[in-house]
Amino acid sequence: MTDKDTISMMETKAQTGRNFEPVVEANRSELALHAETQEKIKHYECLRRSFLLLFSRKEALLTTEKEQIECRYWNLIGNQKMALREMQLRCRKLKLQVQRAQSLLNRGETPDITEIRAYAQQRMRLEYRQYYEELRRGQAWENPGHVSISTVTETRELFRRIVRMVHPDLHPNQPKWRIDLMNMAKDAYATYDTAMLREIIAMIESDNEQHPEIAEDLDAKISKLEQSIATVKREISRIVSQAPFTLREKLDDPDWVAEQIATIGEQKKILTQQMRAYRERLTLMTI
Repeated sequence: MTDKDTISMMETKAQTGRNFEPVVEANRSELALHAETQEKIKHYECLRRSFLLLFSRKEALLTTEKEQIECRYWNLIGNQKMALREMQLRCRKLKLQVQRAQSLLNRGETPDITEIRAYAQQRMRLEYRQYYEELRRGQAWENPGHVSISTVTETRELFRRIVRMVHPDLHPNQPKWRIDLMNMAKDAYATYDTAMLREIIAMIESDNEQHPEIAEDLDAKISKLEQSIATVKREISRIVSQAPFTLREKLDDPDWVAEQIATIGEQKKILTQQMRAYRERLTLMTI
């Protein structure tokens, strides 16, 4: 091989190396971009799981746990408080009758007990309506409908599937009818309607086959999920800071429950004395 051939071969290798360098750099950039995307996908999936757990927790608080606390409260204290409320209404009605009779006497008229009672009943119509509505709600806890553990478990699993499929925070660009399905699912979840939940899932899956979801920008999805997680956390904090959740620990304290019942008993004694006095006065005024 001549010196000329050697020089020519060296020039060829150098040129080939220069041509190959951009390809190597491009591959390295592509690998780095792919690794970054994979990390974002993992982060997004982690956020999705966190959101689903928090959302399920919030729904459980608003349905199952809230009902359990309300049921326990009614059977321990609430029913006796409603009995006290009924005595308070009767006492107030007697007071109104006495005031009406006194007003008639002041005008020089003879009090008519029938008219006086009708007057007081009319004045208290709204209060009695509210009382009976509260009473009906409370009495429903005396014999709550039994739901099997298997039904509760299935309901929770079906609802979580629907949340993953159509919750607006996970799928912000879906049509309104799919958002409406989410609201329907909440109602079905609250009543343990597993048949309705399965029907909703079938409708969503059928639509998914025809219109596969197009992935959005990962950064935008991650940002929205982080905001949604923060919002659900605030909602959970607000829920547990309000009734009936503020009573949960108190209901576990037998001394507190006994104290409440004793207080109600004392208030009933006072009301009994007041009603006796009103009746005696009303009798004297309408003789």
